Amino acid sequence: MMNSQISQLLNRLTATGFFSIAGSTVINKVLTFLSGILVVRILSKTDFGVYSYVYNLLNIALLFNGCGVASALIQLCSEKEDGRAQLTLERFAFLFGGGFDLLLMLALFLYASIAPEEMPGSRLLLQICSLFPLPQLVFELQCALLRSQLRNDDYARANVINTSCVVAGTIAGSLVWGAIGLLLGRVASLAASTAIIYKFFGVPITYKAIIAKELVPPLKGADRSEYVKISLSSALSNGISSFTYLIGTFMIGKLLADPVQVASYEAACAIPVALNFMPSAVMTYVYPFFARKKDDLPWVRKQYWRLTSCGLLVFGFATLVCIVLAPVIINFVYGSSYESSVDAFRVLMVGFWIGSVFRIISGNLLVTQHLVISNIISTALTVIFILLFNLILVPKYGFIGSAFAQTFGLLISGVFNTAVFCKKIYS
Repeated sequence: MMNSQISQLLNRLTATGFFSIAGSTVINKVLTFLSGILVVRILSKTDFGVYSYVYNLLNIALLFNGCGVASALIQLCSEKEDGRAQLTLERFAFLFGGGFDLLLMLALFLYASIAPEEMPGSRLLLQICSLFPLPQLVFELQCALLRSQLRNDDYARANVINTSCVVAGTIAGSLVWGAIGLLLGRVASLAASTAIIYKFFGVPITYKAIIAKELVPPLKGADRSEYVKISLSSALSNGISSFTYLIGTFMIGKLLADPVQVASYEAACAIPVALNFMPSAVMTYVYPFFARKKDDLPWVRKQYWRLTSCGLLVFGFATLVCIVLAPVIINFVYGSSYESSVDAFRVLMVGFWIGSVFRIISGNLLVTQHLVISNIISTALTVIFILLFNLILVPKYGFIGSAFAQTFGLLISGVFNTAVFCKKIYS
């Protein structure tokens, strides 16, 4: 009986694309991680510190990429089965999000050109970064469409195509022209991947349909207001939430202006942040199901506790292994010059375990219940606390102080998200 149930579960997971998503996520993270190792080896520690600081600023700008239209597209398309209605949502996402990104690109370029250059060589790198938002948005919307249509196998393949292109462009560019070539190669390969995904998977349906009103009716009235509401809420919630992983590098750069300490912290947080692919892959798979079943609270309660229990065990085991083998891992991956990153790495691994089980799972599921305001409050409080902890700890303890600040913030967010979600599903 048990073997039969396990077999049925595995067959269902295979049929619905879980293993495709999980497998592609693992492949993507391995490729990204290996390219990261090569970049560390190719660039000097100082150049890597400047690049890390600039790329961190880009990621902060990308927190609000497209004003949240990709997240809203997943939610609303998952709730609608009418193909024409989905096409209308798709058209609005590209036009509204694309217009916002053009302004974002201009603002980023002007900031890079006018603001004081805090680290030598950072101005040109940040100007190049202004090219990223629009191609990144197109890729995010392509993925959102595939996910909302439950085309998980195609979504997995598209992710691998994108990662392979970006990794190839990153390595080739860094070898040819250092940090400048790295960024140019990265943005060029990102744009190329969106063209490949469009050709092979047909998303968006057609660029002509997006532009021509007569082919697809525009989104109007209450539907338009609802889309904008969810988009803005998602942008704010996801932006603040993702910022928690970027605060450390940002604050070290601002408070210490030391590229070596920035590089040491980046080395310490690279693996804990990369390991977020595990809970993220799970949530990528289950999110559309929870969105469709949002009103079936008995089903939601049962599946939520299954997710949480598995997360405690799986992510806890990964954390324990990394803590025990921390010196070996850091030395093998980054070399002896990064030995100072070991203690911060251990602290951040604890933060990974807390964040994976209680923050990421509960935080994503809050959105499926349309509790976006609660999610925003949670992440806003988390950012405030992390900033305060950084202001107190970084000047005194350096980059390891930022590691502790990050972990404390994830704990606060995890407790809040879990409490609010449990209150909702048991009300």
